[in-house]
Amino acid sequence: MDAAIQRFKFCYELLWKLTKTILNAEGIVCQSPRETFQKAFEVNLIESQKTWASIIVFRNLTTHTYNEDLAHKVFSQLPEYIGLFTGLCDALDAKIQNVT
Repeated sequence: MDAAIQRFKFCYELLWKLTKTILNAEGIVCQSPRETFQKAFEVNLIESQKTWASIIVFRNLTTHTYNEDLAHKVFSQLPEYIGLFTGLCDALDAKIQNVT
């Protein structure tokens, strides 16, 4: 469970920074994960800004505290998050393919 949560945090970091980089390349300025996912929602890269806000909360909680109840909560959400991460990766890939 701990390894899966660590991988979630690693993938989250890569994904928000990749999204920020692509948006910045298009002239859309964003600095934080929250702002990045808000802008991604505005340009239709993601469907639910609210869901991504909850992902940010879970990610921040796992960074600052670790307890078993929280670990179970985050772990139970990982299948949904994987689908969301994959969807955003696909949208970013399509955006990159349209540019090149």
